[in-house]
Amino acid sequence: MRVVLDPTVDPATIVVDLSDSAFGRGAHVHPSQDCLVKAVKSGFSKAFKTKVVVKGDELAAQLILGGDRRIEGLLMGARRAKHLVMGADSCVEALRADKVALLIVATDAAAAAQLGEVRDAIAAGKAIAWSTKGRLGALLGRDEVAVCGVTQDTLSKAISAAYRVSRSTVWSSSEVR
Repeated sequence: MRVVLDPTVDPATIVVDLSDSAFGRGAHVHPSQDCLVKAVKSGFSKAFKTKVVVKGDELAAQLILGGDRRIEGLLMGARRAKHLVMGADSCVEALRADKVALLIVATDAAAAAQLGEVRDAIAAGKAIAWSTKGRLGALLGRDEVAVCGVTQDTLSKAISAAYRVSRSTVWSSSEVR
């Protein structure tokens, strides 16, 4: 993952840049427990050649928030570009036709998660559990959306990458938090 310095704060602090587009000098760090512990202790200061103040829990919160924002933006773009199918019936039909690159199942959508095609997508690693039905619905212009499918491969990879990094098991570590 890429991080950049926030120039508006003294002493300098780290900002997570999941889209790899923030202006300024950046540094990359592997989102593993070992790498983050080293980076928090001294690696960021060495990489940026200045004293950097960063707390692991703040970095973890930024990463989760940044991941959610990135996923939201990508889903809205997928909807505008018509690379998104919404609703359980539409997703099941698209899954049967092998047109879904990534399935997003709301965390509170137990009934949708029990559908055979959805279970198969989960088992194949083609699905993620993210957000709630209400939040997905508000994001996609509906009351509630339990499940949606991304049909475009590049978008699905970008969403998966943001999800993987922001939901990494490393954030449960007491050394990083």
